[in-house]
Amino acid sequence: MDFLKLLQQRYTCKYYDKSHKITETDLNIIAESLQLTPSSVNL
Repeated sequence: MDFLKLLQQRYTCKYYDKSHKITETDLNIIAESLQLTPSSVNL
């Protein structure tokens, strides 16, 4: 089976509120958190 077709056909039951905006403060916290996550080479 074609991997791309599988991805295109997948279903998610999550609901996203398009009117909800992420604040810049929250976005900065997310970015800082991502920088602190471990990597495969510990950099």
